[in-house]
Amino acid sequence: MDEIFELTGAERVARRHDRENALCCGAAILGVYRERAPKYQEMNIEDALRSGAEAMVTLCPMCYRILSKVAPKCGLPVISITDLCRMALGEKTFPGK
Repeated sequence: MDEIFELTGAERVARRHDRENALCCGAAILGVYRERAPKYQEMNIEDALRSGAEAMVTLCPMCYRILSKVAPKCGLPVISITDLCRMALGEKTFPGK
């Protein structure tokens, strides 16, 4: 991830829930612990916002799908890693611009 961010010119903000401490988007537990999933999503989004993130970049298509439903409501666009690369190539623009 760090190398992709560096190559695309994106800044990876320091977050509490990142790398070894990363949180699941909640999709993996939806079927069994449906009531817990929103808590993980909320913690993830709040951490990103508190850390100064301008967007949430996801590797996983399921994370993209789940977080895209809630993060934009908090002012945090969700971008797939492939779209981040396309933005660096000039094929796409930052969401909302």
